Amino acid sequence: MSVLNKALYVFLLLALTSCSGPKQAGKAVLQNPDQMIVENAEALKELSRFPQARKGYERFVIAPGLNGSADDKSVRIEIIPGKTIMADCNRYALTGKLNEAVVEGWGYTYYEYISDGQMISTKMACPDYPLEERFVPGESRMLNYVKEVPVVVYVPQGFTVKYRIWNANETKQAVSR
Repeated sequence: MSVLNKALYVFLLLALTSCSGPKQAGKAVLQNPDQMIVENAEALKELSRFPQARKGYERFVIAPGLNGSADDKSVRIEIIPGKTIMADCNRYALTGKLNEAVVEGWGYTYYEYISDGQMISTKMACPDYPLEERFVPGESRMLNYVKEVPVVVYVPQGFTVKYRIWNANETKQAVSR
């Protein structure tokens, strides 16, 4: 295994570990209007500016309504494209790339996750471990929160998008020793 492959492997395992913690990721808002969860109608007004999903892809929209968030500069959204699989005791991560693009004429950023579904994993023996449904993350990205514009992510069909909201409003005083 080359040094580059080892580095990618370690990075993806760290990303996987960070996604498997006790925090529950939020729901992504789906493209289908019948399934759309409107949390922030203001941001969804801008959705018409974004391209439709191309063939073989789905469009996911994240438009959280963060009421009471006076300081938007302290809020970040982490987008996590991935896939749900039946998995054993090994740790898995998707190979792929999260590309950034801009809507011409508007300057809005959107993201496209490019992956053929290949995964890397640890190789532990799990003879008595039952298979369980598990979300396997791909490359994630931390974004600044802008309440007026939705976060739009395109992923291959069969993939999904989760997100986390990170808020750093509260600061604490460090102790000098």
